[in-house]
Amino acid sequence: MLTERLTAEAEGAQRLGQANASATQAMGDAEASNIAKKMSAEAEGLTSKFDAMGKMSPDARSHEEFRMLLETQLRQLLASIDAGKAISRENAEVLAGALKNANIELIGGDGGVFNALTKGISLGKALEGIVGESPIASQLLGRLAGSGLPAPGRPAEATDA
Repeated sequence: MLTERLTAEAEGAQRLGQANASATQAMGDAEASNIAKKMSAEAEGLTSKFDAMGKMSPDARSHEEFRMLLETQLRQLLASIDAGKAISRENAEVLAGALKNANIELIGGDGGVFNALTKGISLGKALEGIVGESPIASQLLGRLAGSGLPAPGRPAEATDA
């Protein structure tokens, strides 16, 4: 009785495995067929497009090439903007996490304290960008701050003391 039961379970498992394998094979074949049809249609479309472009006048071809260039540049620009948004979002999350446990007390004011704070941060970032790009601005800021630091990449100048 036990032998018959184990044999029946083994046969059932074997049939189930074969059914799953057949189903997986059929799904793979269908997917491969769809991909092949899609690629064939795309190739036919490109062939037709290139044939049509070959029959265009030089001015019409130039215009179409310019339009395609603009379309490509637009896609690249939109992708760049999306990437910038993602980076800004991540920076905001990092800043929010950093300021989450900060003990900042803003006393007084007419509600313009936040605006002043954000304006100060923006001004600081702008100055940081300018100083980072300009050795002259870096040296000037160093002198104004009294640090006497030379511009990045330049030796310190002798000063009359």
